[in-house]
Amino acid sequence: MTSPRLRTELDAHPAEEQGIKFFDVSDPRSGSTMRLYDFEWLLVAQMDGRRSLEEIARWAKGALHLDVTQQQLEEFTRKLDELAFFDAAAAALESEPEVPGEEVPLDMEELPTTQQPSLRAAGGFNEDADTTVRAASLPPAPAQSVHDAVTREAPVVPPRPTPAPIAHPVAPPPVMPAREEPAPTVELEPAKRSGSGSIVGLLIVLLVVAAVVVYVMFFAPSPAKVSIAVAKPGAVVRTFDGVAKLETAPPRSMSFGEPGKVVDVVAAGTEVKAGQALATLDGYTKVEKDLADVKDRLGYYQKQAEAANAKNDAAAAKTATDKVEEKKKLLAELEARAAKLRLVAPGPGVVEKVLVKAGDDAKPGEPAIELTDKRQVAVFKLPADAALKAGDDVSLETAAGATVDGKVASVEGGNATVEVADGASVTGDLKLVKSKLNGAVTLPASAVVKKNGADVVYTLADGAVHEKKVTVADRSAASAYVTSGLSGGESVVTSGVDKLQDGQKAVAAQ
Repeated sequence: MTSPRLRTELDAHPAEEQGIKFFDVSDPRSGSTMRLYDFEWLLVAQMDGRRSLEEIARWAKGALHLDVTQQQLEEFTRKLDELAFFDAAAAALESEPEVPGEEVPLDMEELPTTQQPSLRAAGGFNEDADTTVRAASLPPAPAQSVHDAVTREAPVVPPRPTPAPIAHPVAPPPVMPAREEPAPTVELEPAKRSGSGSIVGLLIVLLVVAAVVVYVMFFAPSPAKVSIAVAKPGAVVRTFDGVAKLETAPPRSMSFGEPGKVVDVVAAGTEVKAGQALATLDGYTKVEKDLADVKDRLGYYQKQAEAANAKNDAAAAKTATDKVEEKKKLLAELEARAAKLRLVAPGPGVVEKVLVKAGDDAKPGEPAIELTDKRQVAVFKLPADAALKAGDDVSLETAAGATVDGKVASVEGGNATVEVADGASVTGDLKLVKSKLNGAVTLPASAVVKKNGADVVYTLADGAVHEKKVTVADRSAASAYVTSGLSGGESVVTSGVDKLQDGQKAVAAQ
């Protein structure tokens, strides 16, 4: 069957609405306009009165990837004929013989992919037409863009000679009333439009899901992978490097620190205890009296300061406090001088030799007594920054992890001689305790970082890291000992801490 011939004076212009491409086809006689989807107009434009509907169907399949049968095209042309698209009535289609000839390709402007196979009118050619013309027999629109298969450059409809008068005259467009009324439209059957709309909606959902997946895979920042350690408070004993063996203290030679006359001295062979006097110079008596007086005055001013503070008398409190500090300084000086005028046993031992006798003039630094010491001592090599001095109370750690009390007997040449307290049962190697920390959390040194002058750590909870200020009581090359800021049980980040920010997403590395 030969196709009807499209009226050449119809004026088609491409249009776009919400991303969908159309053609607005205007009738210059009536001034009315019909809106068609792009693929619908492309089919109409092929109807030149020479091509058969079968040829147009083949062309549509090759050029538009649109499966349409001759029977469907016949129904389509009848609908269009009712709208005065052709030179002759649709009834002539049955009687016109097919005119053989080459298929003439249509030059078209490049159009985007159509969304659904519908035929809609923005303003009908007949002002009284209020019925919906449906291209129900047309197959669905092609899934890919029309320009993937056809090149379009020239106007859609080539110029033709002026045709004979239209079989069905078209009235001029109606005057639109003030209120909005829906214009007659040519649409799909409801079921088909709904199905196509569902496909479009599904495509939109799939596009959104794909966009989310792409963002998560390639653009969304991934959580930082961190190593963690669980905070466990406990007692921490820090020791100096190196160990020492317990041994009996060597004999000790003792001498006075000031010159004077010896007034009393013990006999050789005497067994003595710690703190027992061994020899005394004549100047010690006066220093001893001064010590008693200073201690008495110190007690007096201490009571004065307490009374002034109780009355909120700031001036009196300051006067009394100044006197207290003055007496404490004088007391320390007198005690130091008394130690130079009297020799005292540092621990249990036996007097081996007495090198002076009562009435002798003693010179400072000359040996006066040799004492065999019964104390157990250990000699430790100290680091340069160790702040130990003779007389300091210290602790020693045994190989079994127990601690015993001790006292620094002397510090000479970077070595500290530490005596073990009387009665302590100690065997094996010993370590000199540097510090004791109760309730401390031991962390890798890498877990603590400085921020704004404070020590901070990061804890991992609820998929994010959280900054916490802590107090570090002690450190080593490998560890930090935190005494406040952590209550225990927290997952503390131990790697890459200097690159983290408070609230940053993170996960624990396996």
